[in-house]
Amino acid sequence: MLRLGVEKKLILIVLLFVVGDLLVLGAVIWPTVRFINRTYHETAMRRQTLGGQAAAEQRNRLAYGNLNTVEAQTSHYPNHLLRPQDELIFIALLEKTAADHRVTHKVDSSNFDNPKHTYLTLSLSLGGTYADLTKYLADLEQFPYFLIFESINISPNENRLQTGNPTPITTTMHLTFHVYVTRQ
Repeated sequence: MLRLGVEKKLILIVLLFVVGDLLVLGAVIWPTVRFINRTYHETAMRRQTLGGQAAAEQRNRLAYGNLNTVEAQTSHYPNHLLRPQDELIFIALLEKTAADHRVTHKVDSSNFDNPKHTYLTLSLSLGGTYADLTKYLADLEQFPYFLIFESINISPNENRLQTGNPTPITTTMHLTFHVYVTRQ
């Protein structure tokens, strides 16, 4: 057998402890540190994902909470949308309003022939005195439908330029507007 001195035995014991420590470090501590780091990064990513989902869920809850309010506020909107089968009634209402105000009325163009429209576009030519035309416009604004006016062009007629003409001054108005149609 090999006889070792006290110093060599001490060095050998220290070396064995160092090798044992390195084995413990390599086999236990290093994998544990890697696992902790990986878990930390996964947790951070999940926290970020869950934070985004929580914010989205909170927005959805707020939107859902406001849904009843929006429904209550917009419950009367269908009453102000033109139904597709009522287009002729709407034209008759325009003609009646024109007759009530002594305004000549002519439809220049419309998109009534398109069955899939979300709104009707009408271009009208109107003639009459300026006061009658403004009254006609005021009555149009009182219609029970959503009307969006695109253009209103008013110009005087030629008889205004003639002196001594006993007829009242007449005006021509070209009007383009949209009426929203409900989908039923």
